Formats: sequence, structure tokens, C-alpha cells
Amino acid sequence: MMDRYFPRGYRLVDELGRGGMGQIFTAVQSSLNRLVVIKRISADEADLARADREAMIAAGLQHPNIIEVFDYFKEGRARYL
Repeated sequence: MMDRYFPRGYRLVDELGRGGMGQIFTAVQSSLNRLVVIKRISADEADLARADREAMIAAGLQHPNIIEVFDYFKEGRARYL
């Protein structure tokens, strides 16, 4: 297990993958002691603006085949979903 903390009380467990806009991690949400998946998005300003819009849309969706959005926050030039 990796011993690294994300902002806002998430403890990094493992990196699942990476791509052109960022990385995907498993982490533990410390406040509720639950396993979550975090997407860290780090890109240019236009892509970050698009990520902001997509997070707002995704947070409003509810369907058994869509992953629920629990949190979305900014830390410097990165976004965490």
C-alpha cells in the first residue's frame, strides 16, 4: 500500500492507471473509512474547464450503471473527481 494523502482526507492506496489527462487511483476516504476511486485531472485550462462542467453533469446523474460522484475539488492546477 502506498502511504500518501490526497487533499481533503483521502489516503492513496494504489494507482490503477494513467492517461492523457491524468491518473486514476484507489483511495480510502478517511472520514468514512470507505474505499473510493479518484480521478486526478491535470491538463491545460480548456480541459480543466471541461472537467469542471463534466463533474457537475455527472454529479446530477443517478443510474445503476453510472458511478456515483461523491466529491469534486480543486487543488492548485489539478482537479480531483
